[in-house]
This record gives sequence, C-alpha cells and structure tokens, in this order.
Amino acid sequence: MATAEIMLRYAGGGAAPATWGANLLGWSCLAFDDTTPEAAYYMGVVPDNYASGPVLTVYYSMASANTSDKLDLEASVMAVTPDDAADIDTASFDAVNAANEVVPDTAGHMSELDITLANADSAAAGDMIFIKLERDADDETNDTATGDAEVRGVVLRYTTT
Repeated sequence: MATAEIMLRYAGGGAAPATWGANLLGWSCLAFDDTTPEAAYYMGVVPDNYASGPVLTVYYSMASANTSDKLDLEASVMAVTPDDAADIDTASFDAVNAANEVVPDTAGHMSELDITLANADSAAAGDMIFIKLERDADDETNDTATGDAEVRGVVLRYTTT
C-alpha cells in the first residue's frame, strides 16, 4: 500500500472563527488566537483510492517568537455519503482528535503538525468530509505558545487501496 494526499479547501469559520491575516508578502493565512479558542472548517471529497489511516497535516507558522512553547490543535471529522439520510445542515462531528508539538522559536518559520484522525466518522471513498480545526488555546499544559498560530494550508493524508 502507498500513501496519497489531498489539499482541503477552506469552508468557513463558524461561531468563533479564526481571523484572516497575511504575511509581509501578502500571502493569506488563518490566524488562531493564543487566548481564545477559534475554529475554521475545511472540506473535500475522499478520493476513490482511499483505504484507511487518515492524518490531517496542518502547515503553520507563529506570529510571535517562542522558545520551547507548544501549540495544541484539535480536529473533528464529519463524513457525509451522497444519497445518505444524514442532514447536511446538522453538525454531526465525530469525537475530537488532538495533537501538539513544540513550535519554531522564530516567528514566521513554517512547521507542520500531524493530527492522526482516529475518530474519522467512518469516512469512505466518495464521501464529502468536513473538518473542524480548532486551536485549544485554553489548554494551559499543551498550548503554551504566545501569539497567533497562522495556518497556511491543511492536507489530508491517507493510505491507498
């Protein structure tokens, strides 16, 4: 078996959205606050060669310099099968998946954080998936980094058939 990936598309911010930001070159990002939990939603279609093992890779940088501080991100998955009886207007996300890591010491340096999606709402090939990404800013143990976490891109990696 091999692995593959798809870039997920930003789908909105919900009730407590992350805010739009940009770097010095004007490249956009979503800025997740360091004191208030904020969210963003991403979406995509699970490819036909999807087998298992989904991992969400979040590409980010920090707006402020940090030394040995951590960032904690959470991801929840909602999978909807075409012609399913599920109501697309009702949020029915699976349990939260979380991961944290020590952030780069220098502001603006890119890193990637992998979140294993053990709770993936039984996603299968052909499903439309929605992913809620949230910074766990009120977790004083696992999210100690100061300044906004600037999310640049979100990728779904998986094992192929």
